[in-house]
Amino acid sequence: MRVALEGSFDAKTTLAVLLPARGSEDDIVVDCADLDYIDVAGIRTLAGFSRGLETHGHHLRFTHLSPFHQRMFELVDVSWSPDA
Repeated sequence: MRVALEGSFDAKTTLAVLLPARGSEDDIVVDCADLDYIDVAGIRTLAGFSRGLETHGHHLRFTHLSPFHQRMFELVDVSWSPDA
């Protein structure tokens, strides 16, 4: 399943985009091509969602994640897997 983050995101808006994908039987690919801004709370929301998926053998993967956003993930100690 693929979801897109477009514009600006915080914990509430990030969760709103991800919730419909919660029951997915596949890995979830998050397309960040049009992501302008995501705060630390939004990144932590992604991390929590990712941990939930991993307990069911699935993963949260990212595509088009800018170097800036990659660095933000690293600074808040959130592991991320690029879309293969």
